[in-house]
Amino acid sequence: MQADTVFSKPNADAGAPVAPVPPGHVRLSNALKLDGTYTATFWRLVPILFGLAAWLPQIWQSVTAFAKSSVIAGGAAASGGFIEANVLRFLGADGLVLAGAAIAALMAYSVWALARAIGAPRWAAASVASISLIAPLFGLAPSPINGPDDALFGCFMTLGIAAVIWAVRRDDSNCLMIAFIISIIAGLLRPGAIWPAIAIGLAALAANRKLEEGPIVGMLSSLCWAPGLYFANKIFGSSDYVDTLTPTPSALETTRDLAAANLAAADNAALSLPTILSGLLSGIPFVVFGLGAIGGLVLLFLLGKGRRRAAIAAGVATLISALGAAGYGDYDAARLLLVPIFLGLAAAIGLVLPALIARFKTRREAPSEPSAQA
Repeated sequence: MQADTVFSKPNADAGAPVAPVPPGHVRLSNALKLDGTYTATFWRLVPILFGLAAWLPQIWQSVTAFAKSSVIAGGAAASGGFIEANVLRFLGADGLVLAGAAIAALMAYSVWALARAIGAPRWAAASVASISLIAPLFGLAPSPINGPDDALFGCFMTLGIAAVIWAVRRDDSNCLMIAFIISIIAGLLRPGAIWPAIAIGLAALAANRKLEEGPIVGMLSSLCWAPGLYFANKIFGSSDYVDTLTPTPSALETTRDLAAANLAAADNAALSLPTILSGLLSGIPFVVFGLGAIGGLVLLFLLGKGRRRAAIAAGVATLISALGAAGYGDYDAARLLLVPIFLGLAAAIGLVLPALIARFKTRREAPSEPSAQA
C-alpha cells in the first residue's frame, strides 16, 4: 500500500494532453520510475544500509573470534532465557553477538511493518526502522545481545500489532488469524504470558465490528494455547517441576522473608547523584519515543476513517502491552518490548510533517512579497 500524506495537492495536469514523445526517446520520469519500483526499493534498502554500517564491525569481530575459538557443544556456561541459554551453550558469547544482530534486523522489520500498517510513508518507516537498528549501539535502547529472548518477544508483539491493524483497516479476518498465530509464538517465547492474545483480541474487537466472531473466538483459542505452553514448559522443559508438588510456605513466612530481603537491599544500596542522573538520562530516549507514539496515535485518530480504526487498535494493544511490561520487574526487558512499538507508531508523524514544513515555508515567504497597490 502506498501511503499518502495529508494536504497533498491534486495533480493539476491530470487532464492535460500529453505531448508526443519522439521515437527513440524515453521520458525521464518513466526511466527513473520516481513514483514506482525504484523509489520503493530505495526506502526499503535504507534501514538495511544503516544496519550494515552499524552492526558490521561487531559482527566481523565476533565471526573472527568465533572462528579462532573452540566452542564445545554443551560445554559453555548457560544462563538467561531459552534462546540465550542455548546460544551460550553451543556458540558461546561470540555467537550471542551474531544472534543479537539477527534479532536487531528482525526488530527493524517489525518496526517497518507497523509503520506501514498505520499508513506512514516509506521514508518515515525507513527512518524509524533505522533508529531501531542504531539505537542500541548508542545506548538509546537496550541491546538485543543482552536480552535476546525479551528482544525477540518484542519483535513478535510488534508484528502482531501490525497484523491486527491491517485486519481492522481492511476488514480481513486472514490478517487477524496471522495476528493470533504471532501471539501464540510470543507466548512460547515468554511462557505464562497470556496477555498477548488478550491484546490482539481486544484491539480487534474495539476497532472493528465487521470481523464477526473472529476476535472473540481467536482470543479464546489463543488463551488456551498460552496456558498450555506454560504448563508444557513446566513439565517438559524444567527438571525441577516436581518442586511444585511440595507444600508452599505460609503467607507469614513469605512476608517475613520479603521484608528481610527489602531491608537488606536498602542497607546495601549505594545511591549517589551520578547514579540517579545516569538512571534519569537512560530514561530520556524511552520517554521521547513514547511521546512520539502518543503524537502518532493522536494524528491517526484525527485523520479519521481507516486510520482512526488503526489508532484505536494500536492504542488498545499498546496499552495492554505496557500493562504487561509493568509486571516484568526488569526495566530493560520492558523497553525491549515497548521501544519497537513506540517507534512504529511514531512514524505516523510523517503523514503531516511535509505539509507542516511547506506551510511554515509559505508563512515565512509571504511577508517578503510586495503588496499589491491599488
